[in-house]
Amino acid sequence: MSYPKQDLSAATIPAGRAVARRVRVPLAMALVAGCFVACGGGASNAPPPEQPAPVPPEPPGKPTVQKTLADVGLDAAAMDKSVDPCTDFYSFACGGWIKDTEIPSDKARWVRSFSVIHEENEKELRRILEEAEKATDAEPVKQRLGTYYAACMDESAIEGEGTKPLEPLLKQIQGVRDQKSLIAAVTKLHQHRIWALFDISAQQDFADATKMIGFMDQNGLGLPDRDYYILEPAPLPKHTSDPKKHPSEAKAAEPSKQEQEALAKKKKLLADYEAHVARMLELGGMRGYAAKAAAKDVLKIETALAEVSKTKVERRDPKKLYNKVDLAGVEQAVPRFDWKSYFTALGTPELKDISITSKEFFAGVNEILPRFKPAQWKSYLTWQVLHAMAPTLGKAFVDEDFKLQKLLTGQEEIEARWKRCVAATDDALGEALAQPFVAEHFGGESKSAAESYVHAVAAAFDKEVDTLDWMDATTRQRAKQKLKAMAYLIGYPSKWKQYDFKIGKQFAANVLAAEEWQLKDDLSQLGKPVDREKWEMSPPTVNAYYHPNKNHM
Repeated sequence: MSYPKQDLSAATIPAGRAVARRVRVPLAMALVAGCFVACGGGASNAPPPEQPAPVPPEPPGKPTVQKTLADVGLDAAAMDKSVDPCTDFYSFACGGWIKDTEIPSDKARWVRSFSVIHEENEKELRRILEEAEKATDAEPVKQRLGTYYAACMDESAIEGEGTKPLEPLLKQIQGVRDQKSLIAAVTKLHQHRIWALFDISAQQDFADATKMIGFMDQNGLGLPDRDYYILEPAPLPKHTSDPKKHPSEAKAAEPSKQEQEALAKKKKLLADYEAHVARMLELGGMRGYAAKAAAKDVLKIETALAEVSKTKVERRDPKKLYNKVDLAGVEQAVPRFDWKSYFTALGTPELKDISITSKEFFAGVNEILPRFKPAQWKSYLTWQVLHAMAPTLGKAFVDEDFKLQKLLTGQEEIEARWKRCVAATDDALGEALAQPFVAEHFGGESKSAAESYVHAVAAAFDKEVDTLDWMDATTRQRAKQKLKAMAYLIGYPSKWKQYDFKIGKQFAANVLAAEEWQLKDDLSQLGKPVDREKWEMSPPTVNAYYHPNKNHM
């Protein structure tokens, strides 16, 4: 479990606002056209343009329509009209809002409309959960919601439990003495979606969009990306010229001041991260000196994993992330790993098709496994557990975990406990929590009205395709077929997910149970047809997206 990070992609637009976008196009085109005129000043040798024919006067009595910014859905207060839109259109359009808005101290970012609505929903979810917590005769769904939320809010009980809920995992890690027991410990962590070394999930087959297969991907780092660990820049070309005769070449071989500053900043962040790992291990029971030595081992293993991981740029090409194999192919990729025992433990012993997103990464894992001693692997796996579960533990763990969050994001203050518990409940029981939320806030004809808006936009788009001269007839036909096949997930699912895991008074134990169930639910899709009606976010989540593989929105 980690601090919730809401998906607030600027590219996504709530479905209910789709109609308004069509109205704004003429104004946007007018603004752009105005930029071209205003930015085109200066002398020119081009001949003057031909004067257009005079426009006939309006018929007598015809009314003149006055349009304001508000009429076309724009907020004048959000704009900064003192800025030249041709020079800085973003500041022209949003400068007023930026000047008047501060990022709240408990947030790393703040997005207009998305963040505001998220906070409104968050308060409503809190009210629903607090009522469920207090109810004595609530229906089963609300009882489970109330129990889960109450366990998260009970800080006194959490402090009293310490790391006791983690003991089964930590005990398994302490039993690591060879490669077999190491793989057994990694498997145990994966059963609770604590992704040491790599991760696994069910996704659409890139080559057959109707079928779900397994995907194994690079993972296992405590920092957000492999680039945090890579200190050395790309090797510079060697110069054979005499530096005295060609000083420019000699200078080119040295890193720039900007590169040196970036390198120094990265080194400091890694040092701070290592110190953080040591403090977390110390909270977990290690003595000071041993914790510091163990933190160094953690960094060594994570750096080794980072060095064989693909960069973000390399991962932009879907073709490079698709390498479908069978069980024999997985065993060939990482022969040192006991895959039959692994897949059996995860409940997928008959797994036939799986895609390895990076052959180079898994080949690297195969080489890394014997490189480090069992004691070093114990430190790494212990850190993985504490890092993943810190938000579910006592205040000392929570505060230390937030220090890393602050270091990476600049967020000044941790969110209030109730906000974190609302998010945790939504993560574990999203569609259960959505049921009372939908009943209270999305009743009546709201869903059918939203669906009618979306279908109206789709119908308009269908007509628009006929006017596109840059498409040939075959392409237009394919576009229309794709539009006709598109699915729309609006408001809430037609069938609610049933959560089948034990919820008690131990918050950390509840989270582990929820994660174990989520993994089983995910992997249960393997080998089955793609469910295009499956929701990938809970209904109260403020977001909207188009899924290109499933062709749904």
